[in-house]
Parts: sequence; structure tokens; C-alpha cells
Amino acid sequence: MSIATIKSREPKNNKFLYILFLLLSGALILVLHNFSIAQSNITKNAESGKFDYYVFAQAWYPTFCKGRPKGGCDDLSNYMKTDLAPHGLWPNLESKNHTTSYNTSCVKSPGCRDDYTCTMDAETIGPEVLAKIQNMMPTSLMNHEWKKHGTCTGLNQKEYFETILTLQNSHATPDFIKYNIGEYVTFNNIAQAFGGEKMVNIICKRKNKKQYLVEVHHFLDKNLTTIEKKYNATNNCKKNEEIYIATAESHKPIF
Repeated sequence: MSIATIKSREPKNNKFLYILFLLLSGALILVLHNFSIAQSNITKNAESGKFDYYVFAQAWYPTFCKGRPKGGCDDLSNYMKTDLAPHGLWPNLESKNHTTSYNTSCVKSPGCRDDYTCTMDAETIGPEVLAKIQNMMPTSLMNHEWKKHGTCTGLNQKEYFETILTLQNSHATPDFIKYNIGEYVTFNNIAQAFGGEKMVNIICKRKNKKQYLVEVHHFLDKNLTTIEKKYNATNNCKKNEEIYIATAESHKPIF
């Protein structure tokens, strides 16, 4: 039998597998590339105070606490059960592709003794500010938000939490939300309560074909003046489905 005959009988499977290998390799490279782009929007250990605008995040804690276990969720204040309350104040960066972009755990923060010792300090914040903010945020979340985002604002610890209190006072929970606790509402109704969907991101979580309100994100310039939103969050509520405003009867995780 000639060599030519042997080659002609060589299985075509080898060629198919080779092509499949090339396709899968290309797909993997694309996934890794996209992952690296997504990760590049978050930068750790940048210098404090270098940002372009703020996001003021308010949580609906009756739903927020139904996620993975979170410290402080077993003892919510009455305020956190009935009002959109602070999650955090996030200094963000302008992004060409209109996605969230920010620094975390910044260095040279005026609220830290050094770049390695930056835990929230109750004495530094002061008893009056601390008492007010603890009525609105779980203490463990306060510490997390200060270290992750507060250190990047260029503010000291007292100034950071005083700013959150100021913003909470100027972004009171709309009556529409308070009157519809335990009810289903439309996306448009919620958006209108905050000045329209161009002004806020309305964040939801889904479980068993049910859409829950979790957070509302407001956008402000560095002078704390309200501006139109800079990006659409990937976990925004679906506009064509009703949204449930949960009650605080149970904090058992469901997500």
C-alpha cells in the first residue's frame, strides 16, 4: 500500500479536533481579556482624593439583609426597616465605556494614621455623629465602607460620615416607597419618585421569579450637587416586571 493511500485514509476527526481546539482557545482568550478589562475598572491603593464624582448608595435593608449573612442585620433599627438608609458614599472615576470605575483602599488618606492602620475609630468620629450614623447603617458595614471607599475621598473619618448624614437628610425616602412597603410596584413609579430614571440606578435582586428592590444609587459632583447618572448598573431592575418592596419580618437569607 502506498504512502498516498495511507494519507487518504487518515481520519478526518484529527482535523475537526484541531479546529475545535483553536476555537476554544480563542474563546478563552476573549473571556480572559474581557475579565481583565472589567477588573481594570477597580484600582487598589491609589492616592486618596483623586476622583471625579460621587455615588451615594442607599440600601433597602429588609432586602439587603436577605442576601449572604451580614453583620448587623439581626438588629436593624426601626429607621433601617422603613427607610432607604445609607450603604455608602463612593468616589468614582469617569469611564469612557460608561461603566462603574473607582479606586479602593486608598493611601495617603487624612483619616488614617498610616497606610496600614486605617480601621474606623469611634473616638475620632465622635459620639454624636457615631450615634446618628449607627441608627442608619450596621456598624460592621460602616467600617467596611470607610476602609474601602472613605479612604479614597480625601476626607477624614468624621468628615466622611458627616457627609453621609448630610446626604441622607437631603435624600429622604420618598413617600411612595414608604406607603408601598410589602407591595408590588412598577419600575416607572419608583423612578418617578426619584426624578426619573436618568437620575438614579435602581438595583434589584431576583429569586423565584420575584424581583426585589435592594438599593438606589444617586450621582453627585464633588460639590455634592445632584447630577445625571454616569452609567447603568448591570443589576438594575427590569423595567417590564413589578418590583417588590420587602418588609423586615425576617432576615433569613433567600438570595
